[in-house]
Amino acid sequence: MEDPSPPTPVTYRLKPKENFARANDPKSNDIKSPEPDVFGLRQLGRIIDHQSGQDAVTPVRRSNRRALDSGILIALGHLILSVIGFLGRENLFILASSVARMVLFTTGLTWIMWSGIIRRY
Repeated sequence: MEDPSPPTPVTYRLKPKENFARANDPKSNDIKSPEPDVFGLRQLGRIIDHQSGQDAVTPVRRSNRRALDSGILIALGHLILSVIGFLGRENLFILASSVARMVLFTTGLTWIMWSGIIRRY
């Protein structure tokens, strides 16, 4: 059995600068695409809406259910915690914990309803 010959060492050299040029440059770099005319597109949309009669329609104002529901929930939560605090007014711990729970409940509900946890309501 013969000994395999050792691998030839590989030397790395930098190519000269002229060899870095690309031979197949795309031709599309010479032609730039036009930038979109946002004002023109919006004006075209207004013209189309006017011709179809949609610009005369007034938008329907919807009630803000989120504000109404959060107000009702806060009022009910405070009522329940106030009753608990009133019934346990002789015990200072129950009274203080019901007030602290009111603060935590209001903060938590506000965080959930208004900070983006509920995205579409």
